[in-house]
Amino acid sequence: MDDLAGFLRTRRSRVDPAAVDIPADTRRRVEGLRREEVAHLSGVSVDYYVRLEQGRATQPSEQILDALARVLGLDETEHEHLYRLARQRRRRAKTPGGRIRPELLRVLDLVADAPALIMDHRMDVLAGNRLAELLYGRPMPGLNTAQHIFLDETERGLYTNWEQCTRDVVGHLRPGELRTTGRIRHGAAGVVRRPR
Repeated sequence: MDDLAGFLRTRRSRVDPAAVDIPADTRRRVEGLRREEVAHLSGVSVDYYVRLEQGRATQPSEQILDALARVLGLDETEHEHLYRLARQRRRRAKTPGGRIRPELLRVLDLVADAPALIMDHRMDVLAGNRLAELLYGRPMPGLNTAQHIFLDETERGLYTNWEQCTRDVVGHLRPGELRTTGRIRHGAAGVVRRPR
């Protein structure tokens, strides 16, 4: 069973409908709130919430997680746990071509005082710790650091020596792409060939 899905189901069953202004109904077949009620009160579609509880929706946003925490009456510890479960699901969902070894994810979680990333040969971020997300200002899975370095001019200040960093990226991308695919992937090609 998916941990996030199970957590949502158990917390939903604990909520008293009267506590969220839902009139008492003697015909209720479920304990706590219905899925439709949680979805409505959280501002998400019923279909999306059902997919969350079934483990089929992979990347709930921070806004959705905060809304769910509010509706489900989560305390601070439970709210943080909800975020951890959602991050674990993101990591699992964003591992194209393979899974990240669990011991690497444990090491990543232990790095608490510095930003840390796990990337593939194309510089696609597969996972990152909380400080990396704060540094980059976005969730890590799905970020391509090469595209970020070359195409996001507002982020140049993030790099001490931007020009050396760009040379390092080009030097890394070309052999990495050619070694694994025999050609440069479309996204990486745009970064490598695009003149500034």
